[in-house]
Amino acid sequence: LKIEQGFNAIKDIYNSSCFLSNRELISFILNNYKLKYYILRKTNGEKEIKTLDEFLNKITPLEDSLGLAEFIEVIESNVSSSGDFETVDNDDSVTLQTIHKSKGLEYPVVFLYNSSKLFSYLREHDAINFNSNIGFGVDYYDTSNRVKTESLTKFAIRIANNQKGYKEELRLLYVALTRAKNKLFITGSVNKREFSEIKKTSYTNMLLSCFADQIQGVKLEGETFELEIIDDLGEFEIQNTTDFRNVKLIGQEFKYKDQNKFSVPFKNTVTGINNVFSEKSKFEIQNITTKTVQYDAENRAQIGVDYHSALESLDLLSPYCKNTDYSTVDYNKIKLAHQKLSTLTNGAIEIKKEADFMMYVPLNELIVGSNIEDKVLVQGVVDLIIEKEDSVILVDYKFSTLNAKVLKEKYAEQLRLYKFAIEEAYKKPVEQVYIYSINTSELI
Repeated sequence: LKIEQGFNAIKDIYNSSCFLSNRELISFILNNYKLKYYILRKTNGEKEIKTLDEFLNKITPLEDSLGLAEFIEVIESNVSSSGDFETVDNDDSVTLQTIHKSKGLEYPVVFLYNSSKLFSYLREHDAINFNSNIGFGVDYYDTSNRVKTESLTKFAIRIANNQKGYKEELRLLYVALTRAKNKLFITGSVNKREFSEIKKTSYTNMLLSCFADQIQGVKLEGETFELEIIDDLGEFEIQNTTDFRNVKLIGQEFKYKDQNKFSVPFKNTVTGINNVFSEKSKFEIQNITTKTVQYDAENRAQIGVDYHSALESLDLLSPYCKNTDYSTVDYNKIKLAHQKLSTLTNGAIEIKKEADFMMYVPLNELIVGSNIEDKVLVQGVVDLIIEKEDSVILVDYKFSTLNAKVLKEKYAEQLRLYKFAIEEAYKKPVEQVYIYSINTSELI
C-alpha cells in the first residue's frame, strides 16, 4: 500500500511539473504532501522554513523557466559554490569544519582533534618532485646494479618543499589555536619514543615540544593551561608533586565522566528501547499453530506481518469486508478483530493505521530513572490511532501466544513511549491504551 501511495505521489508530481513553474512545483510539493509541517516539527524547523522561503524568493525568472532536471543541476552547482543557503546553525549545535574554513571565525569552545596525524607533505612519495626555484627532481637509477636512489636535485627539492610545508602547517596551527574565545581542547596520541625525539611531524609533536623540559623536571609556570596524558601503557614517569599541578598523568583507571551516555545510541526505535527494559524478564514464546500447521520463528514472523497487513486494510467505520487474501491468515480472527476494534471508533474524527512517528526528546523524559538529559531520536510505528474530539485511543497489535498479564508486562514500556509520542503530537491526552492479541482475539 505504501509503495503504491509513493508511486502515485511521484506520478502526481511528474504530471504537475509539466504545467507548473519550478517555484510553483516546490510550493505544491510542500503544501500538498505536508512537507512544510514535517519541517516545522523539527527542532530548528522555523529557521529552516525561513531559509526555504528565502531560497524560493531568490529563484530567478530564467531558473524558474528551466526544465526540472536543468533546474536541479543549476541549483546544486550554485549551492555548492556559494554559502547563500547553508544550513542554519542551531544555538545548541556543533559546527564541524576544516581549519581553512574556520579562518576569521571564533567560537566559545573549540576542539582540535586528531592533532597527531602526520603532515600530508611527509606522506607524499612522488617519483618526480617539483620546486619553482629549483625545478624538477627525479630518482637516480643505477641499471648495472639495479639500484634506485634519490638524486641530489630531488633531495634538495624535498628539503625545500618540507620547509615550505612546515611553514604552512605552522600558519594553520596558529589559525586553529586562535579560534577559541574561552576554551580550547586539543587531542592527539604520541608514544614515549616520539615524545623524546621531537621531529615536528604533527601538531601533537609540535605542541608537546613546548612542554618537554617542564615534564622532565622543570617547574611549570602559568595557570591557564592543563596537560593531561592518558598513559594506559605505563610509558611515562611523572612525579606527582605540586610542581606538576598543570600536568596530569592518567593511567588505566581513567574513566570518561560521561561514559554512560555512549551506551545509548542517538537514533533509537521504540521496540529497541522496550527490549532493553524487558531483557531481564524471560518471556517464552510458544510455536504458533495456525490451520493445523506449526511454524518456526522465521515463518512465524512472516505470519505476524500478514496479520498486521490484513488488520491495516480493515475499514473500521464500515461493515466487515474481506479485502486481502493471505494463505497464512485465519480470516475468522480478522472478522472478530473488526467487530471488537470498531466498537472503539464511536465519536472518532480521524483514524490512522500504521502511523509513523519520530520524536527528538531528552532521554530522561523517555526512560524512567535515567539522568541523561541529552536529546535522542526515537522512531516507531503505531498500529492504530483513533482520534476523538478531546482525546485519543491507542491500539497495538500483537501476534503472540502470551497471556494478557504477560503481554501487559512485556510491552508496558513500549506502550508508554507510544502514549508519550502521541500526546506530544496531538496535544491531547491518550485516554485508553490497548493491546489487541490476534491469536486470542482479546482487547487488553
